[in-house]
Amino acid sequence: MRLCIVYGTRPEFLKLKVLIERCRAQASLHVYVIKVLQHADMHDDDGSFDSTIPCENLCRDRLSNIGCNVLQKLPPLLSSCTHVLVQGDTATAYYAAVCAFQAKKQIVHLEAGMRTYDLEHPYPEEGFRQMISRITDIHL
Repeated sequence: MRLCIVYGTRPEFLKLKVLIERCRAQASLHVYVIKVLQHADMHDDDGSFDSTIPCENLCRDRLSNIGCNVLQKLPPLLSSCTHVLVQGDTATAYYAAVCAFQAKKQIVHLEAGMRTYDLEHPYPEEGFRQMISRITDIHL
């Protein structure tokens, strides 16, 4: 299996850190980690990523800007993977899942079960999480 792990926020990295380490320890698993610079000031992730996606100003608002950058820059990085793991309910997780879906990769969603069922609370996170779940292959 060739697993690509995509994250963009400090909380995502903190939740994924042990998983990244354990996955990399598995000889049968090739892991490629991509850090989306959703939070440009995030520097405490100890360099455990293989590639980054900068969030240049391509769109007017912050969430659309993250989407524009991920949708444009992530697809080529997914070419050699079989599975894409996203965590939580962020814009990075949502747009990475969309890219994986369009590339016909298996999507793994960590933290898939948390729900409020109210699209306004928290906004936009509940919407992102529900939309990711619809296209996910493996729910964790």
